[in-house]
Amino acid sequence: MLLADGHIRRSRTLDVTIQRERFPLKSEEPKFQVRVPPELHRRLALEAAESGVSLNRLASAKLSQ
Repeated sequence: MLLADGHIRRSRTLDVTIQRERFPLKSEEPKFQVRVPPELHRRLALEAAESGVSLNRLASAKLSQ
């Protein structure tokens, strides 16, 4: 936030963002969320179960093709 005297006041959110950029948490992985119709979710969940993999792993494999 720019103050009247020209100084910049950093917010707590900015401080946390800067901290994460300097010291990223190794357990955090990029996330990609998408909404799909219930029928598509059901079909993919069944395919994943039949293949013995997680729905996430199946979706990742399909997206990487």
